[in-house]
Amino acid sequence: MEPSFSEFTYGYALIDSLQKASPSGFRTAPILPSLRSEGKKGVGYDVKIRVTGRPLLLQFKIPMIVERNKLAPPPGFKTPFYRMYLARADRSKQHKSLLHLGSRHKFVYYVTPRFHSTRDLHALFRAGNVASCSAWIRPSTVGPITDSHAHFVAYESHGNVGFFYSGNGKRVEPIDWEAFERALAPEPQLRDANVRAAQPILSFAEDVIALCEGATVPIPMDLPLNSDEGKIARAAWLVRIYLDSELLALWRSSRRESNGQS
Repeated sequence: MEPSFSEFTYGYALIDSLQKASPSGFRTAPILPSLRSEGKKGVGYDVKIRVTGRPLLLQFKIPMIVERNKLAPPPGFKTPFYRMYLARADRSKQHKSLLHLGSRHKFVYYVTPRFHSTRDLHALFRAGNVASCSAWIRPSTVGPITDSHAHFVAYESHGNVGFFYSGNGKRVEPIDWEAFERALAPEPQLRDANVRAAQPILSFAEDVIALCEGATVPIPMDLPLNSDEGKIARAAWLVRIYLDSELLALWRSSRRESNGQS
């Protein structure tokens, strides 16, 4: 059984949750306009392209809900639990690409809900808690996939441990929101203080463009290309179309931002 909401709806709600200031003081914003904004008058790819902060790449996944399991559940699990299926290696380079980017850049994640009803989604959206009620899974904790079989990560609605199934179950941890927040703690570079803060996103953009070299991906006519901002915007577009993911900027908010001042 699948959740009663789409990947698009979940992704929109998650990004909205991330854009709200967190207790640890970081903020995020999509590099490109949201799908809801695309095509609207006055919204183009050449506006509001943030070049500072750290890159955050998210691959949204909608899980299957396991209510009955013919096989033994993962150690300590009880039904219902969730299975986040990964793209098969013989059909997509998604996991291999995310694994490569994750080996060079810290904030690359699969993110998947730990709830499945529309009612829960609406309540969490209103409270700004969609991100904290999701599982955050680094591709590196899953590791390489070398065959063409179906693989998944099993996880529960709570806890910080999942299990990757590729034959025998392999522990995948940590996967909780708190671990993601802890990963931000030793990152003084997240401060948006000077031009040097642009380098992590620009470096990420260059890696994405190199990774997607040769891929047939149409680039929008109004996407700027001849600048650092253009490289970043192009990378964000490639991430969205080629990797079916979203690229965001991540930075520490100033006291003025935290107080809602501009």
